[in-house]
Amino acid sequence: MTAARWLPVVLAALLPPPPPAETPRAQLERLLNARAHRQLRAREEAVARVATPAALEQRRRWARETILKLIGGLPATRTPLQPRVTGRREREGFTVENVVYESLPGFPVTANVYLPAGGRGRRPAVVASAGHGPLGKEGERWGPDLARKGFVVLAYDPLGQGERLQHYDPVLRASRAGGATEEHGQAAARAELIGESVARYFIWDAMRGVDYLAGRADVDPDRIGAVGCSGGGTVTTYLSALDPRIKAAAIACYITSWSALIDGPGPQEAEQSLAGFLAEGLDMGDYLALIAPRPLLIVSTTADFFPLEGARAVYQEAQRFYALESAADHIAWSVSEGRHGVTREGREAVAGFLLRWLGDGAGGRDPSDEPDARLDPEDLGCTETGQVSTSLHAKTIADLVAERAAGPSAPPANLRSFLTDAIGVQPGQPPPVVMVHRTLIPGNYRVAVVSFPVDEGLTLSGLLAAPEGNGRWPAVLLADPLVREFTGESNDQIGPLVRAGNVVLALELRGALTAADPPPRASLLGPLAALHRRAAVVGTSLVAMRAADVIRAIDVLAARADVDAGRIDAIGRGGFALPVLHAAVIDPRIARVALEESPVSYRAFLDHPVHRNLPEILLPGVLRHYDVGDLLLALAPRPVTLVNPVDAVGQPMRRPELRHYLGAVLDAARIHVLRRGPGDPFRWE
Repeated sequence: MTAARWLPVVLAALLPPPPPAETPRAQLERLLNARAHRQLRAREEAVARVATPAALEQRRRWARETILKLIGGLPATRTPLQPRVTGRREREGFTVENVVYESLPGFPVTANVYLPAGGRGRRPAVVASAGHGPLGKEGERWGPDLARKGFVVLAYDPLGQGERLQHYDPVLRASRAGGATEEHGQAAARAELIGESVARYFIWDAMRGVDYLAGRADVDPDRIGAVGCSGGGTVTTYLSALDPRIKAAAIACYITSWSALIDGPGPQEAEQSLAGFLAEGLDMGDYLALIAPRPLLIVSTTADFFPLEGARAVYQEAQRFYALESAADHIAWSVSEGRHGVTREGREAVAGFLLRWLGDGAGGRDPSDEPDARLDPEDLGCTETGQVSTSLHAKTIADLVAERAAGPSAPPANLRSFLTDAIGVQPGQPPPVVMVHRTLIPGNYRVAVVSFPVDEGLTLSGLLAAPEGNGRWPAVLLADPLVREFTGESNDQIGPLVRAGNVVLALELRGALTAADPPPRASLLGPLAALHRRAAVVGTSLVAMRAADVIRAIDVLAARADVDAGRIDAIGRGGFALPVLHAAVIDPRIARVALEESPVSYRAFLDHPVHRNLPEILLPGVLRHYDVGDLLLALAPRPVTLVNPVDAVGQPMRRPELRHYLGAVLDAARIHVLRRGPGDPFRWE
């Protein structure tokens, strides 16, 4: 076997999978966790200084403003609800009305209103937010349980659940995106592109539910409460914190500290993880401070994946807030044995709590658990087809976000300076110390396994190949997620570049997946969605951190005696392409850039019904500042080669689409668009 054929096989042995605790992903999680804990410690110090009612009120004002900023604010206008009843069912002890109201124009919410049997006058009411699950409102039992105890209950479908699937396919009769969490993740990533959180829409749906209840003749608007478990607990937390009309709130299987989340299961659902939340100095206790002194019940289970000790810490902090308001008896914590979900003991605690704080004064109501009286899902449907998209031609979150993103944003006057500040790395720093682990000399060049530190406890690994002989060679940084898979002649990405007379550093950037990582769950959001959420809450992104890695790698190459520092090129592939592009705008030492299998527009993700792998390349708020075309223009006159550009779902982008999204950029900048087939050698133009 010739050296050229033998080399790729040997590379696989040279760069085997790392130990599970030292994979790039594991290292990055530790780094982000450490950053999160520093931010949380700073918050603890700030909260410790809140020792008077005036100081608490000052923090509440700050927390409210900050939360609203992070979600992108709430709609300024309460547009007409246009409520309508589409069905009615009588059951023993209660009646159910099937209702549709519009939280925004053309954006209907499907709901069931449970009415107590008998009696007249205005009743206390409860907004019941459903947990994550395909049935939405139809899978919850708060309605029949609480209606039989005298409450009017509004149980509604959160977006992406029940009758409100955002990606409903009438042929599949299911969501193209997947389950509820996938629906939420699709919407969340889309909203983050314009600097918002999908949470604003969850919150607004619930707030308009309060509007609906308050406008009913059978509801006392001064006795409206809220209840929810898991994802429903999330919305109940948001709603109760931001809407003072909620007079009492019961939050189940959600409240825990971010410290416990970070060390435990990690950030959960997309709408539960606001970009910048920890970086701004917030924690779960700030929501409860906004609820105080209104009555609050926290419901936990001993084996929940929302850690119990974290719930204890948040409860104890909130107790201090309530004491400052002289309302120590307004907060309670119920704990029962069980896994995630409300137990019988938990339901009885909720019923007793709501009867105490919202009850109609009749007295004698029994908080004991009611027999399960949920109706058949078909009886609870509010639309003819079972989906608002096909029955009511409803707008989707994609439509709403696209409307709010309408029109191009002017990029910063000095995009390079803007990105340098945002990413926080200056080119031309002293290079990190490079460790050489193994070396091979197969013929006329040598290749080594190398690593070097780029951040606290974080090391990049890769392959460094250089031609034999003296002199200063041009260099190529090859950022490729599949460095460890360069195992066959058709996948020899290094050899041709070295034989063409280049020093090549083939590198995996931070967070890259390896065979040693747990197999990722299949998802259109991609395998790094959870890692993106972990990065976002501490105020960064995978793209920003990886762009910093690229710049440090250029520092390594530029300092080598065998490299001509004036001729360093960079190639980014797949998820590493846009980090390379961002780094190139910042670092003028990169002479040429090639992006392979890369999206060429963030706005394209807004235009396509679904998207694939967006969290890995997402910078929260990016479209408020620039798009990929602006980065390409900022590189001019340096040449850029686009190899096999892809669309929002990773499919080859056709020339008309490319022209649509890049337009005049293709003419104004030195851009070459190439198609490369499997096994074809790489070329610049």
